[in-house]
Amino acid sequence: MDLLPPCTPDGSVKVGFTQGNELSNRLGLFASKGRKQVLSVTFQVLDDVPEAALWESDIEALALDLQSSPYERWLGQEGDAIK
Repeated sequence: MDLLPPCTPDGSVKVGFTQGNELSNRLGLFASKGRKQVLSVTFQVLDDVPEAALWESDIEALALDLQSSPYERWLGQEGDAIK
């Protein structure tokens, strides 16, 4: 059992997404904890971290990020960054 480096006062590490409500969260890993948009999960021990589920959520979040409208103003017609 490896402990995670402390990132919070209680020594846990929290992973969250500010637009987590848009993720499928198909494995139910993340919880809203009463929030409307943010989903997160807290880990105390490294062995508790489900790497595959985190990678899946990261890839899904990145795909959603790239589809969202705030990025459209930074992209040109061909998808190249505007200089």
